[in-house]
Amino acid sequence: MSHSHIGMIIKMYRIGLGMSRNRLAENVCSEKYIYLIEKGEREPATEMTRKLGNKLGVDLFDFYQYLDCADPITVRESIKDFEFYRRINDFDALKETTDQLIDLPDFQRKPWLYEIAINQLLYMTFIEKRYQEVIIESTRLINMTDTQISNEDYVLGLYIIMSSCYQITGDLPNAERAVLKANEIILNNKNIRDRQNVISVKISLLTFHYLSGAYHKSIQTGNELLQYQINTESHERMNFTFFFLAFAYYETEAYPEAIECFQKGLYHLLISHKPKDVEILSSYEVFRTMLDWEGINPHLVAKFKDKYKLS
Repeated sequence: MSHSHIGMIIKMYRIGLGMSRNRLAENVCSEKYIYLIEKGEREPATEMTRKLGNKLGVDLFDFYQYLDCADPITVRESIKDFEFYRRINDFDALKETTDQLIDLPDFQRKPWLYEIAINQLLYMTFIEKRYQEVIIESTRLINMTDTQISNEDYVLGLYIIMSSCYQITGDLPNAERAVLKANEIILNNKNIRDRQNVISVKISLLTFHYLSGAYHKSIQTGNELLQYQINTESHERMNFTFFFLAFAYYETEAYPEAIECFQKGLYHLLISHKPKDVEILSSYEVFRTMLDWEGINPHLVAKFKDKYKLS
């Protein structure tokens, strides 16, 4: 166990910026007080922490969860990278980053070793397509997880991955059990660290309802998810929300709504470059059908097909 403290973080960022203690202390506190904070002999109050963080250009409050780490700055930055690559479904970059960090001592002990396990399972699922192995390993990891973290992001992530594997393999009863377990964790724990996990659960619910033929439930879940993403400014995976809403509207013959949602999904994929998302969506027959549907703007479809090299 290391003896990291917030003063050590402050000192590392200050030195990295080439900033003197006197400059950091200006209009906040005395230079000597900064010295005592950096030595770990004083703990800055909440307002002082906020002001120091603003001067350093970093959210110091975010570091408190990493103070047990030997290298808290590297762990924090790595977790941010993991979360970014997961959001955009860039599993190759996720694996490359994971492989670079797997031997870091902090990532070989709890709770950070769980981040490595999630990354490896995501790669096995969406790149290597080893669905049954992922289900077995996820189940094993859930069964051996410490009771005290049973409602945190790690187990939530495992249930999300399991639900995805069950949905892909067509095992809808087990997919439902997994996604309902994940949803139960969200309902019982308001302190889920990564809101993208919340979005992943809602997307899993949305896709499950669609695959099981509960189209009206899919529409309800999709609209609730869309509102959540707007409220939290979480746009990275919004294309899935729009497309599965479009699929459900299409199946219920609500064609104007289906066209609107499908075209919004296409716009999202044209603004950014997400080939893995397109690969996943193209596995659904309804996506390919709607892409060639006369109700969809042909010029928009042509641009989309050209960008993603689709015939």
